[in-house]
Amino acid sequence: ECNFSCQCCYETKKHINMTNEMAENLVVATKKYLYDNKSITYLQLEWFGGEPMLCYDTIVYVSTQLKEYCDANDIVFNMSMTTNGYLLTKKRAEKLLSLNLFSYQITVDGCAEYHDNLRVLKNGGPTWEKIYKNLLNIKTIKNSNLAITIRINYHADMLEGLPEFIKMVKRDFDDRFVVYAIRINPTPEFE
Repeated sequence: ECNFSCQCCYETKKHINMTNEMAENLVVATKKYLYDNKSITYLQLEWFGGEPMLCYDTIVYVSTQLKEYCDANDIVFNMSMTTNGYLLTKKRAEKLLSLNLFSYQITVDGCAEYHDNLRVLKNGGPTWEKIYKNLLNIKTIKNSNLAITIRINYHADMLEGLPEFIKMVKRDFDDRFVVYAIRINPTPEFE
């Protein structure tokens, strides 16, 4: 499931979320696998969507269970997330950091005028301002392990505004935030 309706989305639209039963099965299966394979010393979990933050409580549950197991069994446990950033508040980011979710990829397609034409809420509403505000709030977290990749999907029509956006990111954020730009080919809807 996702809370956005992006023009360039490549994901298959399925209106499902991880159920409590699925979450519990994931925890049990992962613990069993780690128990059966005692040579494993590192577990990396990637949260990916649709939009994973729609299942925030489930993420906290699964992450808490796996972190406790890994801590008790000397297994290094880390997580990362690919998210649109709309629901990633400072409070949520702090909680997820405490569970070893250190790395995020958040797509912000340039300045508001470009981004809000491509990455809108399901009701068509804008998203740029809230995402950027969330990023500014997250920047105030004092944790050197935090790493955020701001991904820009760009096409030729957006090139003019990219330098301004990159200057803004450089001005507003520290070295825990990096920009990663990917050129996309516009679909007929873009043109």
